Amino acid sequence: EKGDWETPWDDFVDNLSSAKDEKGKPLGAYAVFDMEFETLDGREQQKLVFVAYTPDSLPVKQRMLYGSTRESFKSELGSGIHYTVQASSIDDLDLDRIV
Repeated sequence: EKGDWETPWDDFVDNLSSAKDEKGKPLGAYAVFDMEFETLDGREQQKLVFVAYTPDSLPVKQRMLYGSTRESFKSELGSGIHYTVQASSIDDLDLDRIV
């Protein structure tokens, strides 16, 4: 799913965490977010963040599939990815941990 460029990080995380399959079970996902932020010294930055979201509630087989394909998928995106986040819970996607 392609999101709007103006979507804030919290909405991006909400979309990841609320995705469910047809049986209502959580889904894993790969996602890219174009993050704009200000550094501690006041400089504006823009970096691409690759997120591999594999909630602990996924079956082991699905978690293994995501884990084994993550790097090959990421390499298909090219060299513009600046940060990679492996998240198994929403807490792992806290903005303070990313920036």
